[in-house]
Amino acid sequence: MADLFKMGIGSQVHYIPLYRHPYYEGLGYQAGLCPNSERFYEEEMCLPMHPHMTDADVDGAHIRTLLLTLFFRYFPELIEGGHLYIAQPPLFKMTKGKDIRYAFTDAERNAILKEWGVEDQGVENVDEPEEDTGEATEEGEETEKVEKETKKKAPRVSLQRYKGLGEMNADQLWDTTMDPESRTMLQVTMDDVERADAVFTTLMGSEVAPRRKFIQTHAKTVKNLDV
Repeated sequence: MADLFKMGIGSQVHYIPLYRHPYYEGLGYQAGLCPNSERFYEEEMCLPMHPHMTDADVDGAHIRTLLLTLFFRYFPELIEGGHLYIAQPPLFKMTKGKDIRYAFTDAERNAILKEWGVEDQGVENVDEPEEDTGEATEEGEETEKVEKETKKKAPRVSLQRYKGLGEMNADQLWDTTMDPESRTMLQVTMDDVERADAVFTTLMGSEVAPRRKFIQTHAKTVKNLDV
């Protein structure tokens, strides 16, 4: 029996087969899924690669996990056939004079800053402007004067942390993420189907208890924690 998707408008609730949901139909057409059915035809795929792209931050990673769950449960042929890819957009845009770099991780950002010989006080976060209270004091004016002198001596770097793909201009998105000559695409592979199924069931399943137990067990060993 096909999985049912709950759709509601006002007080009316309808259950339809998941493969007839508009998003699923569009995705299925791209992926080679026969319309109005759950059968997959590899030869009907629009493209041999099926890339998807989310924000570079932790929220984007969460959305990517949800998408991977969908692909694993309902489009496993995409993974098994090596057709599923994850695009890698940058997390930072860094500018020093006419030199523009893109960093995909905090480690890359720090390496570029080190290469440029810039310390934290020489970095200007362009997406976090300072609040102007409109008030001025002698001490404040003196501090501002010292800061300006320091800025003149230190190389200035403009650092923008992308909150989402929508903050990027079309040419930036093309140059960093979509251009076949320079983009980074990670192929989604699956070596152990049973283990993958166990992980998705534990972390993305409907049962809360296994997920809570997993978090409690591994809480002290987590590495990439964004708070």
